[in-house]
Amino acid sequence: MGFTLTLVFIVLTKEELENEEVFYTAIGTLATAFATIIGFHFGSSSGSKKKDEIIVAAIYTEISCLLIVFNTMFVCALDTTGF
Repeated sequence: MGFTLTLVFIVLTKEELENEEVFYTAIGTLATAFATIIGFHFGSSSGSKKKDEIIVAAIYTEISCLLIVFNTMFVCALDTTGF
């Protein structure tokens, strides 16, 4: 919001500023902060989502493997006891 208001102020201002360097430095700082926030939101969220999907897939794979092992052990145990 501050970034947008500052840009509108620059565009609509017709008179010269006393400290242009300070003003433009503030604009550069706002632009950098804005880019960082947008990058964090989209970059971090998509990376985190992919990481979560990989972890869930790994957990399901591990559970499936364990179920196969326990099922095999149970079947082998039944075969040896004669049930």
